[in-house]
Amino acid sequence: MKSIIKLVSVITLYSALSGCAGTSAQMEPLPAMESPASSLQTPPPPPESRGTRQENGSVLFIYPSEAQEVYVSGEFNNWSSSSDKMERAQDGGLRLRKYMAPGRYRYMFIVNGNWITDPTNPETAPDGRGGENSLILVR
Repeated sequence: MKSIIKLVSVITLYSALSGCAGTSAQMEPLPAMESPASSLQTPPPPPESRGTRQENGSVLFIYPSEAQEVYVSGEFNNWSSSSDKMERAQDGGLRLRKYMAPGRYRYMFIVNGNWITDPTNPETAPDGRGGENSLILVR
């Protein structure tokens, strides 16, 4: 709508200037208009490409930090705080791949002894005590 109003204003101004005696005003070309699609911002990549993700029956848990010690705890390991330790990756983050049956699983990271939700996964579910757990769907 703004572009149409701008165009009408420019045409009106041009008509007024070109109709005046002795005026030799030159119109500058209008700037190219962007298509609506090109003016939209690119959406963020889907959660599967940013961090913890499900891949054909396995889950690649990713913790993007240089924390000293990180474990994954959830419904898939009876909320064990010591059975699934993450390993250091070349990029400095931590990774753990688990093969799991299809289903929805709540989980948390234990980072240097502190329980936290997955910072790379926006999907959460209530923990039953007023907090939240991270949630992943395994297909």
